[in-house]
Amino acid sequence: MTDGSTTLDADGYTRLFEQEHPRLVAYARTLTGNSWLAEDLVAEAHFRIWRRLRAGHVIDNVPAYLTTTVRNLSTAVGRANREIPQDPEDGPAWPEESRTAEDPTQRVAYVDLLAKVMEQLPRRWVKALWLAEAEDQPLEAVGRQIGAGSGATAVLLHRAREGMRQAFLRSMPGAPSRASCGGHWDRMPAHVRGVASAKQADGLESHVSGCTDCRARMDLLMRANTRLPALVGPALLA
Repeated sequence: MTDGSTTLDADGYTRLFEQEHPRLVAYARTLTGNSWLAEDLVAEAHFRIWRRLRAGHVIDNVPAYLTTTVRNLSTAVGRANREIPQDPEDGPAWPEESRTAEDPTQRVAYVDLLAKVMEQLPRRWVKALWLAEAEDQPLEAVGRQIGAGSGATAVLLHRAREGMRQAFLRSMPGAPSRASCGGHWDRMPAHVRGVASAKQADGLESHVSGCTDCRARMDLLMRANTRLPALVGPALLA
């Protein structure tokens, strides 16, 4: 086990992340029996500890603290799952994506894709996202560092988050089998994110209901959208 440190900068924590990640994922998998969920729990644990360190909290042994955090998160998830009412004939209450997408390489591919998307975003957006998401700084502190007031910073962060998410969905690999479906594919990210107009949403849903190819694309984007919260942190570190 790697010795922890209470003075880790971003580069130092990235190295610790790379060293500890396989061990933590393997441990989380033994607790959950689910590769996707294990990856998500480890990502959440990493960013909870990173934020504590950035806030000045003292952690004597970071790897051990990470292990404990993963265990606590898995316990909390298991408890929440047991509290969800289920039909006795239904399977476990994990999201469908968690039950079926067991290949952790898919999550790695998503993180890589999101990191590439971030490289194309305005640098000011990425800086604001880093300060807010990775360092968990309050709005006023983010504003001071990007040279904006609180109101303008809130607007910028909203635009940055939504722009990043839609750009990620647009960047998902694949192409429509028919050229006539291209316009519908272009409108899907906004629809999945819930920001399309009512007219656009009605038109897209009407088309998707009768087009197998577009329905498959919509399902893919919906599943990818559910992964986004656990991808942002690792992609920012990347």
